[in-house]
Amino acid sequence: MKRVTSVSLGVILLIVGLLWLLYLLGVIDNTFIFKGWWTLFIIVPSLYSLFTSRNKVGPLLGIGIGVLLLLAAQNVIAYSMVGKLFLAILIIVIGLALIVGRRKPQNDVVDLSSISRDGKDIKQISVTLGEQKINFDNQVFQGADISSSLGSVQIDLRRATITEDLVISLNCNFSGVAILCPENLNVQISTSNFLGGITDKRPRITSPTHAITLYLTGTLTLSGVDIL
Repeated sequence: MKRVTSVSLGVILLIVGLLWLLYLLGVIDNTFIFKGWWTLFIIVPSLYSLFTSRNKVGPLLGIGIGVLLLLAAQNVIAYSMVGKLFLAILIIVIGLALIVGRRKPQNDVVDLSSISRDGKDIKQISVTLGEQKINFDNQVFQGADISSSLGSVQIDLRRATITEDLVISLNCNFSGVAILCPENLNVQISTSNFLGGITDKRPRITSPTHAITLYLTGTLTLSGVDIL
């Protein structure tokens, strides 16, 4: 299914790109060009992510802003209203997230899905409009993929069994993540941030050069990560 969706996205973008190129070269007129056609570069990738990503909130917001811009280009609404309408939609979604997120957090989850990558058992943690707390006490931890939209995630690694360098991949939108780490664990940050970031709040210590390193990768959009 994912392969078919990927091919479909590629075909659509190829057609749009070729039509645009022919139009710029004067080979065709503006018959195939409609007002706001450029919003397809927002809407189509967002639709693709909607069907392939575990997180649905980010793609839905992308579709929302794309559709609003398309409506503005078509003179259905004023451009000055786009930001206001999107903000109203965002506030509604956040309100729903706060209501739904009040359910009891999931603590000490043991039935956690995982995948095998490079011979390691990578935990799969996904939260949408909710909160999750996971304790890895006395468990072997080799890495995780954390995906969160309008959610809150806390993982406790302080008493986990960590024997080698590991990676935690982050894909967070409008979310907060807390990672409780052992004191002697090095942390290297390599994320792509849009109005988001990672803060290491642990006391300053001098880690030995041979210490195990946790690498944080991925993307953060309007999200914050605390290393505790």
